[in-house]
Amino acid sequence: MVTKWSCMGAAGAVLISLVGCERPVEQQSPPPPEQLTLAAANVGWLQGSCLAIQRTDLTAAQPLTVVSTGAGQASQTAGIVRAAKDGTDCPALLPDRAAGNRLDGWGFYVIDTPQPIEMAIGILGTGHDLKRYRFQSCMTSEGVQFSAWREGKQVWNGYEYLGYDSEANCPPESATTAPEEPVGR
Repeated sequence: MVTKWSCMGAAGAVLISLVGCERPVEQQSPPPPEQLTLAAANVGWLQGSCLAIQRTDLTAAQPLTVVSTGAGQASQTAGIVRAAKDGTDCPALLPDRAAGNRLDGWGFYVIDTPQPIEMAIGILGTGHDLKRYRFQSCMTSEGVQFSAWREGKQVWNGYEYLGYDSEANCPPESATTAPEEPVGR
């Protein structure tokens, strides 16, 4: 906390000697910066070894943290291998899905993980403190909704278009409230 004295201006110089300065005004120090900022450009969704993220400038060997959206929120470190070319590298780029998934500047990358993954969220960099976050994925009628939550507020979301109808299992409140426990796929 910073204390700042507020005194009268030059016109009140004589008064200052008689009455002094006004009582101190307390100003709050700015809050410390977050250790993890889930900016859209730093977070993406994964299906298998394919990362979809709103960036097209990632390079090979760039590290990322992969967090499972299933029970337990297991995380592991992974690395970018290369940009994905087509559906053989990334199911989201299959011919019937690519157009819907490339909307809004999403880039696609092949990644290398120590453990196989199904659905997850990828965060660029490593060493993140993820304890206060919940990560979720659920099915909509045509795709998969991914989201990240902090203290009951959604801080990031992504969507994978599947190109076919699927059975929705997203809770109705998933757009506005955090799950008590992560919801698996």
